[in-house]
Amino acid sequence: MQHRSDIEGLRAVAVLAVLLFHFGVPGTGGGYVGVDVFFVISGFLITALLLREKESTGTISLRDFYARRVRRLLPLSATVLVASSAAGLVWLSPARLDEFAEDLVAAALFFPNMVFAARGADYLQSQLPESPLQHFWSLAVEEQFYLLWPAAVLLVTRGRPLARDRVAALVVATIAASLSMSVLFTASNPSWSYFGLHTRAWELAVGALVALLWPALRSSGLVRPWLGWAGMAAVVGAVLLFDGATTFPGHMALVPVLGTALVIASAPAATALAPWSSVHRLLSVRPLQMIGARSYGLYLWHWPALIIAESAMGGELSGGQRALVAAGVVLVNEITHHLVENPVRRSQFLIGNSPITVNLGAALVLVGVVAGGGAAWLQPDQSTGVVVTTPTLAPTTSLAPVATTTVPPGPTIIAMGKDPAPQAVIDGLGVQVAPDNLEPSPASAESDTNLTYDNDCHQFFKETVKPGCVFGDPNGTFTIALFGDSHAAQWFSPLNEIATAQGWRLLAVTQGGCTPIEISVFNVQNNGVYRHCTPWRKAALEHMVAEGVDVVFTGQYVRYRDADTGGIVGSRKWRIGYTDLARTLRASGIEPVFFGDTPDIPGVPPDCIAANRRNIPTCNSTLNRSTLVDVMDALRKVAREEKVSLIDPQRWLCHQNQCPVIVGNISVYRDDNHISDVMARWLRPLLEEKIVPFVAALQSPG
Repeated sequence: MQHRSDIEGLRAVAVLAVLLFHFGVPGTGGGYVGVDVFFVISGFLITALLLREKESTGTISLRDFYARRVRRLLPLSATVLVASSAAGLVWLSPARLDEFAEDLVAAALFFPNMVFAARGADYLQSQLPESPLQHFWSLAVEEQFYLLWPAAVLLVTRGRPLARDRVAALVVATIAASLSMSVLFTASNPSWSYFGLHTRAWELAVGALVALLWPALRSSGLVRPWLGWAGMAAVVGAVLLFDGATTFPGHMALVPVLGTALVIASAPAATALAPWSSVHRLLSVRPLQMIGARSYGLYLWHWPALIIAESAMGGELSGGQRALVAAGVVLVNEITHHLVENPVRRSQFLIGNSPITVNLGAALVLVGVVAGGGAAWLQPDQSTGVVVTTPTLAPTTSLAPVATTTVPPGPTIIAMGKDPAPQAVIDGLGVQVAPDNLEPSPASAESDTNLTYDNDCHQFFKETVKPGCVFGDPNGTFTIALFGDSHAAQWFSPLNEIATAQGWRLLAVTQGGCTPIEISVFNVQNNGVYRHCTPWRKAALEHMVAEGVDVVFTGQYVRYRDADTGGIVGSRKWRIGYTDLARTLRASGIEPVFFGDTPDIPGVPPDCIAANRRNIPTCNSTLNRSTLVDVMDALRKVAREEKVSLIDPQRWLCHQNQCPVIVGNISVYRDDNHISDVMARWLRPLLEEKIVPFVAALQSPG
């Protein structure tokens, strides 16, 4: 196939979309679709080459095919892996090095997508710093496709010079099966849907379909230049209009995929024959050609540079710092483009010696594996030689035997009074050295979540409530519910233990990023407005009424951004929203109990602990006076006015506005704003002292 300058320009569009998205340029929240553009291009080019070889030689040489892929992909990817390994050992948090070493080996062996999917990484809604190699997932999908696709085409055309009808059947079957799985898994298992070959193969197969039909399309009068502009509009529209809240890939991936297919399919036989008004002339301009020729390296270098730079600087980069990183990426890529990528790719010696090239590929894979092993072996020793026992949580003397009061004519109220922090929490402020038996460990803190994260009862991007999320004693006659976002979900484990012991049913009705009150939230992690929360809240209320919920415990993160103003949601909106919620719940026969928020910790406590194991006070924090305290004051006002119970976890987690990150051998936080599941379970006795008498009073006659 002759060189397609328009496809080179399309590569430039794809990589620019990804870079703008990853570097946080406003208005490019859907830039991740650049990967889908790459998939279609790859499927088109690879299939066109296979068909041409089959037509000209009567067969397909798998060895020559893999040799071409080795020359094109592995020299630069191995270089990036070695450089990332060295930089990661210097600047990444020690808490990340174990996983980083695993990622290096997985990337070298072409299966990081499976690692990230199994790990439950969510590319669009991560709370913690991503892996510097997370972008290798898309390269792995292509490599896995390259491993299987030529053999499949060779198999279905065996014994024939070329059987296009058989190849067409293979392509259509792949598209149908893979697209169906993508839609299904996006709803039920988003991590596997995003990272899996089985849910992405259809995108490459769409490119293969265009290659299969290209002889007819090239000469057909049905294909007009305006189709190219329509396709480009779909791609650019997805970049500008999609965001992290878009349910993706699933059926939404049809927009950039079919858009890319239209651009490729609408090209004339030669770009030079395209009219000046054609999108193909635009894609063939020199700047896009230069970027497209360097797109592979730009894609590989930019992400580890960005993530490792953030780790080195201790947090999110400023605009100026991001610009410097981008300039560094361009410079390094230019060097490796001329010294590594092109020399190997164009080597006449390697082009004429496929066996040697395949052996070189094996050696380059080994280089990546060694880089991963080196990262695992050379990481610093985290042992401090200190081992402590889990602290005992004894009842505090200030707690009354029955921690409830009755405010006539209102309901029974949980009374927090002036509960002091547990002594172990106060002692935590004096911890200097992290114990070796810290639970969860800094390396595992991120995944220290509860059961609802494993069985999808804690939902993401859903407009309906998942049925069957009943815990505690399923046969109980008294029903409680946990309702809200992940800051409500973090209390599931102790509530479930209490409900089981008391014979209560417990419903889990939580969703990431969805507050229990009607607020339009702009999520900065996903760069999108959570419009699905409004129908979900309506469905949640209907679900709780239908399930006969007696008491609902609500919880929320208090530093969401207001989609209407762009700033942090003000305390006034919380007060109005919770007033409306309390009245709505009671009108439905459900008694509300509000959970206040847990502290929002600067930085990432597990990372800070790993980096300062002998200087833990550096990681402790002060309550955020400007936001958390203001919102808590608003919640207290609603609680007083509406006579609603309010549980304030700040009293259990902080002392005199100082909040420790280690209590005994317990790591308090799993990230910068959620307590660990170990800590939540440890707090069960305090929670139990509040809610058991409260429920008993509600159940009392009269």
